[in-house]
Amino acid sequence: MNTSLSIPVTESSQVGEARRRAHGLAQQAGLGEAALGTLGIIVTELGTNLYKHAARGEIVIRRLGSASAEDADGGGIEVLSVDRGPGMGEVARCMADGFSTTGTTGNGLGSIRRLSSVFDLHSCAQGTVIVSQLWGKGRPDAPRRRLEVGAVCLPCAGETASGDAWTSTNAGALQTLLVADGLGHGVYAAEAADQAVALFEESQAEGSQSGESPSPQFLLRRLHGGLRSTRGAAVLILQADLRVGKINCCGIGNVSASVVIGSASRSVVSLNGTVGHVASRFQEFFYEWDKAGLLVMHTDGLQTKWKLDSYPGLQMRHPSVVAGVLYRDFTRGRDDVTVLVAREI
Repeated sequence: MNTSLSIPVTESSQVGEARRRAHGLAQQAGLGEAALGTLGIIVTELGTNLYKHAARGEIVIRRLGSASAEDADGGGIEVLSVDRGPGMGEVARCMADGFSTTGTTGNGLGSIRRLSSVFDLHSCAQGTVIVSQLWGKGRPDAPRRRLEVGAVCLPCAGETASGDAWTSTNAGALQTLLVADGLGHGVYAAEAADQAVALFEESQAEGSQSGESPSPQFLLRRLHGGLRSTRGAAVLILQADLRVGKINCCGIGNVSASVVIGSASRSVVSLNGTVGHVASRFQEFFYEWDKAGLLVMHTDGLQTKWKLDSYPGLQMRHPSVVAGVLYRDFTRGRDDVTVLVAREI
């Protein structure tokens, strides 16, 4: 599944813990020795910056590849550095080799950018979010037109399993996204959310073989039948047809989504109920899609009062950076949380 790992970094010993956790996940992704060494440098540099310069920093790690939004063969690791201030006064200067505020050689951020397959950041007074992706054999080929997805998916404090889950699949110019929130939290909530993902991916695979991509309504009906033995879940399924600029959605329960273009934001409708138990109707809703837009999906572990235009320049950043900022500033802290951000590339 696409669950992230979060390691708080407020002292030097936690940098080593973050490095070990990243190493273990990278081995599962099939990264070779050279890539593992590079990953160790990236995590060490990011972690060291957190405990030296930042407030309430954390490293958030997720696996990339066939089990992630990229939906392609190959393995990679994404490392998010998230902090809560004071932010970088001049990002360009901080990126330059030799710049330091603590008397060190000042090669950290510049080195991370050179070592990374993908690198981006956003910094403001509320803090800094940095994304570094590392692919073991280069980034896999992807469809020419697709939604690039970034996400944070973490369990409630004190739990080891997240009751949230998400996934994404491609079929030509169609891309279908799912976010599921199992009722409550803990192992049984995770069971429901994971079952939703498994049934969704099974249906998508069957559709690929037949040459027909199932609609969100069809998929949600199938999940409703398949989740009866679980405690149930809130599920939102969104299908983007990039050829015609349309989004088709079908949802039951309190998973939220918005299409954001500049200062305008349109909320996606999801009906009341619980997938697997109570759902009076399955209705699809359609929305216009613009290549300049952002799609934001999240569970109720994230507050709904966010506004992307409150952060100058954020909408132009990598989706993982946007997801990291929303997670940092709007997580409720008392439930599992998933925030997924997508943009067309």
